[in-house]
Amino acid sequence: MFSHIPKLSYVINNNEDILKIPNLSGVYSFHGKYKHPLYIGKSININKRIKDHFRDAKIIQKKNNMIKQVTNIEIYDIKSEFYSLLIESFLIKKLKPLYNIQLRKNRELCTVQIKNNKNFKIQLLFLRENDINLSDLSKYYGVFKNKTHAVNQINRIIEKNNLCKVTVGTEKKIKNRSCFAYQLKKCNGACINDELVQEHNSSFIKFCKRLKLKKWPYDGEIKINDGHNVHIINNWVYKGITKDHYKKNTSDFFFDFDSYMIIKKFLLKKPINKKIKVITL
Repeated sequence: MFSHIPKLSYVINNNEDILKIPNLSGVYSFHGKYKHPLYIGKSININKRIKDHFRDAKIIQKKNNMIKQVTNIEIYDIKSEFYSLLIESFLIKKLKPLYNIQLRKNRELCTVQIKNNKNFKIQLLFLRENDINLSDLSKYYGVFKNKTHAVNQINRIIEKNNLCKVTVGTEKKIKNRSCFAYQLKKCNGACINDELVQEHNSSFIKFCKRLKLKKWPYDGEIKINDGHNVHIINNWVYKGITKDHYKKNTSDFFFDFDSYMIIKKFLLKKPINKKIKVITL
């Protein structure tokens, strides 16, 4: 998918060897014995960033454990911040490097679908990328690290607005009893019918509105010119650049939350990034 990007490779036998690494921007990867991936990162100054890794290894044990395994460093020479973020995300998902601990947790990324059923009972559905219906993204709320993170964020909304965790479904109901927050006068009482459940649920959905995933703001496919490459994107799905052997239907291209967040940041950020030019097709 990224075979067109200039890739440089350096054998690392000792700390002196990192001096050979040029001052480039883009994505870098550390590899150990048998070329297994250890860590992937991005920087506008890769030479300085790699030196920082090696310097930190002298005082941080976890960094030292990684650096002493490095036998090879690969660099993707990329001028664009937008493209660097996409490629870093793609490579981490594909290669699963050992020390990208924080990003490896993102393999459990999820969103929430809120259903307000006919009997006025809220139903929370925690969905992964493969479960998303791209034709109606606006019915999904938030991108969360995992289900626990999603529940914690929803509970913050509930607590801030005196809503009810039991009624929403993030706290188990005890028969014939109110929720704990009601006893502390921090819930308006939907759990014991002091507040109309229908009104409660409408309020909950209103307060969650800011979390909604954004609907694709174009009629179809667009091109994004970042000043270095022209990227093809449709419905938040990245489909490569015009130099690629571009095919509209290929298993290489799929919706994922990381790409969604990156593309959304560059497309919808205000003021609009002056380096990004959108071309509608």
